[in-house]
Amino acid sequence: MKIVDEGVANAVAGPELRSFTVGGATVLTGSEGLVIIAGIGDDLAASGVRSHRRFELKGEVPAGFDQVLEDKLHDFPHHLFVRTPDGLLSAGSGRCRRSGWSGDPSVFRSADITLDEPLSWEALDLVRPPVPPAALPGIAWLDHVADDRPRALREFVDGWYRRTPDASIPPEVVGAGIPVPRALQEFYALARGHVSVMGRQNFLRSPAELEVDAAGRLHFGDENQGCFVWALASGQDTDPRVLISEDREVWHEEGEPLSGFLLQFALYEAFADAPYRAWPKAILTRRQALQMIDGWRHVPLSPFLRSRCPATFAVSPGLVAQFDFGEADDDECVVSVVATDRSVLRPLRALDLDWSEYDG
Repeated sequence: MKIVDEGVANAVAGPELRSFTVGGATVLTGSEGLVIIAGIGDDLAASGVRSHRRFELKGEVPAGFDQVLEDKLHDFPHHLFVRTPDGLLSAGSGRCRRSGWSGDPSVFRSADITLDEPLSWEALDLVRPPVPPAALPGIAWLDHVADDRPRALREFVDGWYRRTPDASIPPEVVGAGIPVPRALQEFYALARGHVSVMGRQNFLRSPAELEVDAAGRLHFGDENQGCFVWALASGQDTDPRVLISEDREVWHEEGEPLSGFLLQFALYEAFADAPYRAWPKAILTRRQALQMIDGWRHVPLSPFLRSRCPATFAVSPGLVAQFDFGEADDDECVVSVVATDRSVLRPLRALDLDWSEYDG
């Protein structure tokens, strides 16, 4: 770890130095580079170190500096520092891989900066000190998967998803005169208090967007790029089969009826909604995958998206794992983990894996 003073950071940016603040971080722009100095901590609403490989610049930009950032974010090297009691800790250099803008004219919102060299665990713990976990979502809902899936779904969503009321879903679901199965009505009721459960990777349609095709199938969900659609088989009112199709001509049946599918959908979308993740860079062996989720409980449902990229789930308080063991004799496993609290990912460090993303 290298500790330097403010003068070094100023010199790295070069002549024609300008300074402004974004999300609590000091941003220095000069003719030779862009310097970002963040504070210690783990506030996801502010700029700062997110993982051993990633830094996020986030927040409002003072008037006049949007154009400065737009000119420099993707073309200039970034030099990252964290302010500690002993001085500025150098986090090395990085490049902006993705930035977010909105409005017309465009207004800066955030930028993801990938470090050229990952931080050591020691440095990461210094700039983002470990803290005891906050209250974690429990897994008692698993006890109801076999006999009361609406309750299991409700308890999982209430524990995992942030409460964000959505007034766009009416209290009475009529779907433009289309009969809606009870399980889907109950899901809409959940979504009124947790809008993101409707999907961020894939999406369930709002009541106003439901449609029935010529064969009587109720279309109720879509892949994010329109690659497939989900529908309910016709003529089944209690717990209908869920169908999936890429071309709306050939249909495959999902492994679970609607009640189980909706729970799987919420588990799957937890990966887009979770603030922290641990994704190995390489495909793991079966032994490594089982070691990764040792002591967790498996969700007793058939694989989700079984006709495309099957996903099975395991859970632990504050954690959801998604994995696919492939064929019975296959020794390879794709696995990824998300968490509601950074601290519960820390034990995974002991696995000594190369991570594509790791926020623990």
